[in-house]
Amino acid sequence: DPDPARDKDRVRVPVPEPESIEAIAHLRSSSMPAVRAGGLVVQANLVALRDVSAAIALYQRAIDLAADCGAKTVEELARSMQLGLIAQTDDLETALNGFAHAADTWQNTMGDRYAADGIAALVTWLTDQGYHDGAARILGAAVHGRPEQWPNPPPTVAALPEVMGEAEFTAAFEAGAALDPRAVADLALELLAQVRADRLG
Repeated sequence: DPDPARDKDRVRVPVPEPESIEAIAHLRSSSMPAVRAGGLVVQANLVALRDVSAAIALYQRAIDLAADCGAKTVEELARSMQLGLIAQTDDLETALNGFAHAADTWQNTMGDRYAADGIAALVTWLTDQGYHDGAARILGAAVHGRPEQWPNPPPTVAALPEVMGEAEFTAAFEAGAALDPRAVADLALELLAQVRADRLG
């Protein structure tokens, strides 16, 4: 089963900078586009520790390069890690576009580890934006109705039952847990459209 906590753990694994720089140089000198895209992912992972906006841009370069050469695993890895950073920014347009693209793929990849990471990022982002009912429903879907699958969520997500009220949260959570992958993707797209309408007009 997917574990929504993994993205945070993977993005923040500390790597000694000299070793990372050497690895980046080696990967980005490769004649293989997929390997060069992987180098961009490594570089973005390092840069994220000090410049989130620059890391988001590097992940996008990795996504574009991987997509061009058909390296789907590298592309989805980069997307999931990028979404974790996007959830921390105030750039609504970037967030909406990134999450919408991810939601388009979830109906076919709900069991994929990178899809789970993206869903976890969306739950956090929706919570922080104040869309608590939607966040609770997506959360229920993300953990298949089993809260123990995300033992250490961000404080804002952990506080949803208190903020919403236990009964309201449980109803939304259980409604999300009952959704099939297509319905989860549709719900995510509906919520993103609502945020766009509310915030950007």
